[in-house]
Amino acid sequence: MRHWLFAACVGLSGCVSLNHQALYELESKPVVFAVPGLSADVIYQDAMGNDVWFTQTASCIRIVPETQDAIGSQCMHIQWDKPGGGCDWVGMGIGWDGWTGKNFQQCMNQAALQFKVRSLTGPMKGLPWAVGFEDFNGAQAWSGFNSSMIQNGVIDRDWTAVTVPLYAFPFEDREVDVTAIKQVIFQFESSGTVEMDDIRIVPYDIPRVRTMEILASSQLAVDGRFAEGEWPSWQEIGKHKIALTMNSEYMCVAGEISDNTPCMNAKVGNDIWNGDAVEIAFSTDDAISNKRPFFYESDRHIGIQLRCEAPTVWDWTGNRILNAKLQVWKQEGKVLFEMQVPWSELNASSWKRNATYRVECAVDEGDQQGRVNQIRWNSSMREGFHQNPSLWGFLQVK
Repeated sequence: MRHWLFAACVGLSGCVSLNHQALYELESKPVVFAVPGLSADVIYQDAMGNDVWFTQTASCIRIVPETQDAIGSQCMHIQWDKPGGGCDWVGMGIGWDGWTGKNFQQCMNQAALQFKVRSLTGPMKGLPWAVGFEDFNGAQAWSGFNSSMIQNGVIDRDWTAVTVPLYAFPFEDREVDVTAIKQVIFQFESSGTVEMDDIRIVPYDIPRVRTMEILASSQLAVDGRFAEGEWPSWQEIGKHKIALTMNSEYMCVAGEISDNTPCMNAKVGNDIWNGDAVEIAFSTDDAISNKRPFFYESDRHIGIQLRCEAPTVWDWTGNRILNAKLQVWKQEGKVLFEMQVPWSELNASSWKRNATYRVECAVDEGDQQGRVNQIRWNSSMREGFHQNPSLWGFLQVK
């Protein structure tokens, strides 16, 4: 009998499995990335590896590691001279995260490319570079640099942050696959020496599309008085100010442009952008799409030449000088102007009251050689408003 009981117990124990169970269930937490949807946000931080390449012509560019960096380990010392080196193209690329595909889809409108840089050859108000992202099909989207992307507006011997929002890159226009980004590429123009470090994708809040409200006026005077009370809706463009107004016959633009070297624009016709000037791009049809990436027949792009003698107003859409009334004059540290042009001269109907249009204003800052900077009202971080109306802000006529 005892043998039978033992056998029965052994048989039962062979049929029962015992599972270990924790007293408390551990809740699995989702992975949180610094940038939404992007696991590889650090592009370069510590050392130059196999994911960094650059033009292999020493006379054009030289990139070596430097031990004194912005965050504690190693930065890149970059010395380049495109005109002196005789290279058609000078650049550097980084295929970070082991050349794997990076997915920008979730962070397109809430992230930016950022890096630290300092100049070893004197202060720089901008970078003579372009930067682009490339996918695995070879499609590329590029952006330039302007002062609004640079911390405090100047690069000197102190480490300075440069921030380029991802929305500044025309990914959609260039048919770039944002789910499979291969690398970032820097293209170098001119010459210089900098140190560069801590390249990464960071969170970034996109500014809202700007709106200006203007009042339709029954009487307009362009007489050099520059009475600010007569010009509603002053808009700040960096350190400058622009105002628009209109009636059924005329469109008027006024401006107060900060400039210690005024009236630097000897260009003519289509080239007046390459010096001191103000550009206005606008729609005259309130019923067309706000997202159109190209000009319609009802869109206009005009330029106001800011030279003190015989200034002109140029129409890029009509490729001609406009018959407009324009006054430009200097005050200490600034240039003032008032411009009045008939709607008939623009081959357009006047803006309607209580309607909404698209508009963009830009100030071209020049010196004796040409334009050195452009500051834009709405599309401050993205170039190309002269071709792409989707970059413009809104104009509401009251």
